[in-house]
Amino acid sequence: PVLHGYAVAWGLVGELYLSAVLQHFPQDKMRQTVRFIREHYEAINFTCNDYDRLFELMKHDKKNVGGEINFTLLSDVEKSGSTTTPRAN
Repeated sequence: PVLHGYAVAWGLVGELYLSAVLQHFPQDKMRQTVRFIREHYEAINFTCNDYDRLFELMKHDKKNVGGEINFTLLSDVEKSGSTTTPRAN
């Protein structure tokens, strides 16, 4: 099992990446935060073979609505985020 705080920290890494790609969150701030997480939280090791299990675990996040996995995406630090379900283009 993974400690809740670790899951939150590493989930934040994913949300910051999506924020940088989809909301133009500043990459320097994303890198700074990811560096902090890498230095202070033990890595959660997984491979492509774990994606189905990760997907199942993500279904339990409190941001989800109607069975859809939602992410809180930020456009910058100190700006409120929007909760969204990313769609493939």
